[in-house]
Amino acid sequence: MRIRPVYLSIAILTLLLASAPGHAQVSVGELTGKLTAARILEPGAKFDLIRHGDQILFDGTLDSNLSEKTKRSLAFAIASVILHADAGATRSVVTRFRNASHPGSFQDIVVTGKEVVGVDAGIEGRAQAVDKLHLVNLDDAESPAIRAVKYVRFAQEMLEEDNPYEAEHLFQDAVAMSPDTAASDPRILKGLCELARSFDLREDFDAAGRTYRQLSALVERNPEGLSLNGLRQMARFYRDRSDFAMARDTARRIVEVGGKTPLASRKGYGADLRFLAFCNLKLNDIAQAKKDLEQALLFVRNVEGESHPEVAQTLEDLGDCYAAEGNKNQALSFYTQAKERFDRSMAANPKGHEQRVEYEIYNGAVGRLKKKIGLTDR
Repeated sequence: MRIRPVYLSIAILTLLLASAPGHAQVSVGELTGKLTAARILEPGAKFDLIRHGDQILFDGTLDSNLSEKTKRSLAFAIASVILHADAGATRSVVTRFRNASHPGSFQDIVVTGKEVVGVDAGIEGRAQAVDKLHLVNLDDAESPAIRAVKYVRFAQEMLEEDNPYEAEHLFQDAVAMSPDTAASDPRILKGLCELARSFDLREDFDAAGRTYRQLSALVERNPEGLSLNGLRQMARFYRDRSDFAMARDTARRIVEVGGKTPLASRKGYGADLRFLAFCNLKLNDIAQAKKDLEQALLFVRNVEGESHPEVAQTLEDLGDCYAAEGNKNQALSFYTQAKERFDRSMAANPKGHEQRVEYEIYNGAVGRLKKKIGLTDR
């Protein structure tokens, strides 16, 4: 069976992009020689190549009077040379056009390996790829905060186009420009949450961890800067990686922030306390876990009502705490109470403003509790 060229090109592109950088890096000196030999630069053009992990920065004082189209074309040519010479170790190239009379003013153009390989494979024409390249203008008269915001917009564009690794570098540039702006700008914090989630979905947990650590550092500067949902996302990531110490630190912050809102407005507060208790239990701080759960139980009963399914869930969690410390009688008591509450919640009347538990949750919980009661009552 013959494979049509277009499908073969797509397959090659997919294969190349799927292989994350990990090959031996070509030295900056060798890459400089490759660029000089390619003769795509003005004679005598001065530039530096700087490696930032899987990204190369071409920093040169080039003719600032060139049109944007010409700059994009030149950036693509520079990136092509570097990415072909350093395939597998470099994901993207940033070409920086500095203004000779104002070195603090420059334009950055990012070219990714995906774009170069796409042109090589014939999936996209070179002119079309060049026209779509992103460009950011930075002026030396601008404040660091304004520059940071420009980088964030640039990073978000990259993220929308499914280029998370390039977006990561741009977010890092934004944070470096103005850490205080980054900590207080919800666009940056939300963007970093989206970036971390993108890495998580790719199962690149190292990259996700880097992003969450950067978020954690920004939250240290501004404890209320990140939304509760963003904090919960971070806490779940650490829990799923079995990093219960970091999960607990984040959960404490969630409870602290959530506790500042009016009692009736604390959506998810009981679940947040249960999450904190779970982390404390995993870290063998059973006494604190019980305190967290007692607080959660008080909150849910007073705010949500006795028939709320979370009452049963919290009672079960308390049973787990007593089981962990070897107190079988108390564990059995809480497990039995939890089963009774699940039964009551299943029979709740929604018309009477009672909350009925979903059957799938009820079925799983009752089966789980029967096993726990059976094991404890021996």
